[in-house]
Formats: sequence, C-alpha cells, structure tokens
Amino acid sequence: MLRECGYCGGPHGRPRFPGATLDYSVSHTDGWLVIAVVGRGLVGVDVERVDRVREVAGLADAILTPGERDHLGTVPGPARGAWLAAAWTRKEAAMKVTGLGLRAGPRRLDVRAGTLGPQAVPRWSGSGPIHLYDLPAPAGHRCALAATEPVGSISVATLGGSATRAATKCRTPALASGHGVED
Repeated sequence: MLRECGYCGGPHGRPRFPGATLDYSVSHTDGWLVIAVVGRGLVGVDVERVDRVREVAGLADAILTPGERDHLGTVPGPARGAWLAAAWTRKEAAMKVTGLGLRAGPRRLDVRAGTLGPQAVPRWSGSGPIHLYDLPAPAGHRCALAATEPVGSISVATLGGSATRAATKCRTPALASGHGVED
C-alpha cells in the first residue's frame, strides 16, 4: 500500500494500492466501521456520532461556510447537532477524495447541494465534480460518501450477515434542514 502525498510526496497521502483499478476509503467511530470501494474514480467516506457535536456554535464557526451557517440558523434547535454532523461527514468525505484533508479548507466547502464543483476545492487538481451522498447509518450517527464518479447503488453488509443490495438507488439530495436528522 502506498501513502505518498500527491502534492508534496510525504508519507501522509491517500492510501492506495499500486496498479489497482479500484479506490477505497475507511472511517470508524466507536463500534462502527465503514469501508467504501469503487471501481472507477476516487471515493471518500466518513461516519460520526451525533452526540459528539456538543458546542454547535463554535464548531459551526470553525467548519461551515457563511451560507451553511445562515442555513443552520433556520434548523430547529434540537436538530442542529444532527444537521451539523451530517454536514461534517459530507465535508470529511469530500476532503478525503481530494487527498488534501483539512488543507482543503472545510469553511470553503459548501456541501448543502449534491455536488461540489472542482473550483470549490482550493488546491485540488481534480477536473470534475465531487458527488455527495448521505448513507444509512446506525441510530445516533451520520455517514456520508463522496466520489468523483456518480454512484448508482450501494451494497451493505454487516459482520455475520450477507451483502444486500440497497433498496433504493443512490441520489445526491440537498442537505435540507430536516434531511439526515431522523433516527
């Protein structure tokens, strides 16, 4: 496995297998592990616990664009932590795709729509959009996937279980005030 950074050559880049035609991303929190694998393009995934979002105002100032902060103000108080966690998982997944991590500048990535244009990610050399998807997550968690190629469907497997095709096709919904806040 290679971890060479595509920007500076350091040993902290996106993990990849030399010569492989697939790409993958991994995220975990507590007892949950998410692994995303695609056969074309690049992928990033993130999963987070909603209850870890304790200081909504401070975190919002640190990671949201001005438009996202304005939108957060319209979200009912009890749902703000969940909305912020959903926005963060989208940002983290997108930053993983770019290989820039936090250098991509989360305060510059407006993830309310279903895609990010390449111009939306400073210093990223990608030429096409980043597609954003909210994934099913355990109660009290949010999970998102970002990919440089559209994702038509997902398969979900649990340890001890068998893989099943997701009942619905993937789509890139807007991150609305109520989206992603139900448990």
